[in-house]
Amino acid sequence: LEVVKMLLDKGATLDSTNEYAQTALHLATEYDKAQIVGLLLESGANLDLKTSWGMTALDIALKHNYQPVVKLL
Repeated sequence: LEVVKMLLDKGATLDSTNEYAQTALHLATEYDKAQIVGLLLESGANLDLKTSWGMTALDIALKHNYQPVVKLL
């Protein structure tokens, strides 16, 4: 969590993607990191972006039944 805060403070781009069009929000959701998801949302992460598999962060949370993350999204 502290590393994510530091990166955001240093101006990291929230919605940068990897080769699978996954953002930090997608990855935090995939690994059930509710605190990081919350921080990214507070910082303005885009909820509507889709991975190369056509999934939003909410789709990922629902797929894995990560209820705390679903509630945040």
